[in-house]
Amino acid sequence: MLSILCSGQPPDDLLRDAKDTEKFFKHVASIYRLEDGEVRKGVASAYRILTEEEYEAVSFALFR
Repeated sequence: MLSILCSGQPPDDLLRDAKDTEKFFKHVASIYRLEDGEVRKGVASAYRILTEEEYEAVSFALFR
């Protein structure tokens, strides 16, 4: 996992569709993209990697 992250964060669409994203990333925002001045063509989700404390809390909750 760390070697993957060293090359950069995975794309948001990959994180959004992955089944275990919540184990390593936190969903922090939804951003509405406007393309060519039109209203809403797609939502891009913003994720950030969990802190060590958040990761330990998630891991503890999953393995209880």
